[in-house]
Amino acid sequence: MITRSHSLPNKSAVTATRAMVVAKHALAADAGIEILAEGGNAVDAAVATGFVLTVVKPGMVCIGGVGFLLAHDAGRGESWCFDGAPRAPLAATPDLYTVEGEQSDGIGLFTVRDDENKEGHRAVAVPGLVAALCTAHERLGRLPLARVLEPAIRLADQGWPVDWLTVAQIANGMRLLARNVAAAAIFLPGGFPPAYGPPADRLTQRDLAETLRQVARHGADGFYKGDVAHAVEDDMRAHGGLVTAEDLARYPRRVERPHSTTYRGQTLLFPAMPCGATTAAETLTILERFDLAAAGHNTADALHLLIEATRRAFADRFHYLGDPEYLPVPLDGLLAGGHADALAALVDRELLSLAATSEDPAPWVRFSAEAPAGDPWKFSAGARPERALAGVAPAADDDTCTTHFAVMDAEGNAVSCTITAAGLFGAGVVTPGTGIHWNNGMTWFNPLPGTANSIAPGKRALTNMTPMIVLRDGHPSLLVGAPGGRKIINAVTQIISNVVDHGMPAQAAVAAPRVDASANETLADIRLDPAVIDALRARGHDVRVVQDTPVEANFSRPVAILLGEDGRLHSGLAPAHMAEARGLS
Repeated sequence: MITRSHSLPNKSAVTATRAMVVAKHALAADAGIEILAEGGNAVDAAVATGFVLTVVKPGMVCIGGVGFLLAHDAGRGESWCFDGAPRAPLAATPDLYTVEGEQSDGIGLFTVRDDENKEGHRAVAVPGLVAALCTAHERLGRLPLARVLEPAIRLADQGWPVDWLTVAQIANGMRLLARNVAAAAIFLPGGFPPAYGPPADRLTQRDLAETLRQVARHGADGFYKGDVAHAVEDDMRAHGGLVTAEDLARYPRRVERPHSTTYRGQTLLFPAMPCGATTAAETLTILERFDLAAAGHNTADALHLLIEATRRAFADRFHYLGDPEYLPVPLDGLLAGGHADALAALVDRELLSLAATSEDPAPWVRFSAEAPAGDPWKFSAGARPERALAGVAPAADDDTCTTHFAVMDAEGNAVSCTITAAGLFGAGVVTPGTGIHWNNGMTWFNPLPGTANSIAPGKRALTNMTPMIVLRDGHPSLLVGAPGGRKIINAVTQIISNVVDHGMPAQAAVAAPRVDASANETLADIRLDPAVIDALRARGHDVRVVQDTPVEANFSRPVAILLGEDGRLHSGLAPAHMAEARGLS
């Protein structure tokens, strides 16, 4: 057994009696708590926080980005999902991109000629972030939209001192940003990234401020219609992009009841459109068949069960998930008790080292796009498709982007929201005169035709976003989500288990060492007991030990709010990464 040194980062927990905001940037958390202190509700604060993040986290999210906002209305006892998923432009076709080959990771990721689905105008999906935030405010907000947008407009217009992480991300994205004149003018003044102080350079985005003013005056129509939309179409057409003014005008303001399931008697709420949360919920339905509390926290037995449940849920993800508007998806079957029973029966209940002693490792230990999926159609009310899909492959994955924030107010209203640019600085495209920085959401589609997640006009892409609200006795008790690509899914799963199975407080639940089983290797936090890691390897798991640092995110970076048994709100923040909590008492 080899032991090694490692850091032990952590963050102090914030507690509050009235309201709380958690976000991945101090200025965003400040904006949210400012709105709450002025009498706004959780949705007002969330919309303010979200728009500020599009200004101060440009590598992670943008006004031309996408996301999902979950809201619980305490007064009515109702929960809603505001869908801002990436949609393919109406001119997009299944064979839009030329596929050059499969990546060498063995989980069905494909490279596209010239990276057209990742970089430049042809990578841009029709964005839903503005639609989701504005529709949520229209339905559930209290303060005027113009007031809620004031912090974002002020920061874009007057600028803000860049933090070290933004400078590092701009430097990392220089090649991409330098290709676009308007993007380079904002992020690479004089050809270089801004300087981190003291004193720090101020990053100003005055064109973006004017676009935000249009949204403040006209709501979502200020973004999706009129002069802004026509400027976008002109820029896209000039550079081979597909997004048109019609695409923007037709983006639906979709409001749905969230999907839900239960875990140990508590209700999990998550987006109605299949995304990472669907897979996290399926993983938890499998784990519910085992006594994780008795297994112990972060023991070899408990982590073995988590890894095997994850493998099964991801196999189903790769086989079945896509936009249910375009193909049958057995969502109710994936979360059905009978399906969970069938998958749990495949788990090595004796926790023996089957894979280590067999020439043909047990199929639930292997991980690839061809791993055997379950049969959720047996437990689904929908009709099984007559024709099998042509292939099995997930979307591309990029774990360098995305942000999450959450708000709970004194009345019990709650928001859990994940928003993203898709990849680091998205497509690397800014539309001149608007300040709109664009997502590269087309990377989330499978570029091969004939699969559940293949491209089609107007179709929503399958994403990794995993915002969750956990209800206890009908009231929000835990709000959680994260950035981090596919790794988000395991992070949210483990945090919910930490709270529900092991009774951990919010900061401990978020900061605890984790494993990630979303790719071929299982990543294990260096802080885990070396004997536990050795035991996982003895069970046949391909484990690589890694360390999370401020500059190297080997795991997802969650934030959470927990309503404790003491009636107070408690924050949970990723210990090694930028994250902030603000409480109001």
